[in-house]
Amino acid sequence: MLFPKRLGHAEELASMVVECITNSYMNGETIRVDGGIRMPPK
Repeated sequence: MLFPKRLGHAEELASMVVECITNSYMNGETIRVDGGIRMPPK
């Protein structure tokens, strides 16, 4: 992980989702929420 140096909290993800829904300027964007981590398959 480059930035941020930690995994996100549920409140932070929820805040981002609310912003995407309420922001009328957001249009057809892919937002990655994995923090740059590539988790290996189980």
